[in-house]
Amino acid sequence: MRSNLRETLALTKDRKFYVNEVEVAASSVDILLIMSWNGEPEALVNVSPPVAKGLAKNILKAIASLEQKLGQKVYDLEELEGEILSNTLES
Repeated sequence: MRSNLRETLALTKDRKFYVNEVEVAASSVDILLIMSWNGEPEALVNVSPPVAKGLAKNILKAIASLEQKLGQKVYDLEELEGEILSNTLES
């Protein structure tokens, strides 16, 4: 099922979230996405394992497309922290 982008973009502000941290946990039957902004929880999303697996694939596809458009790699947080630490040690 595909969402209607126009309807999604028209959601009210209280239903839109910007997050800069996502923790992933698992219950006995669901995958939990704990979404935070600057360390403060913003939303909890429960998804079924098949939906979570599809989400992971779609996110990786979207990032690959973005990297191709930008002509540069998008680093994950661990890679960024490693770069910062490496640059700090070199200074």
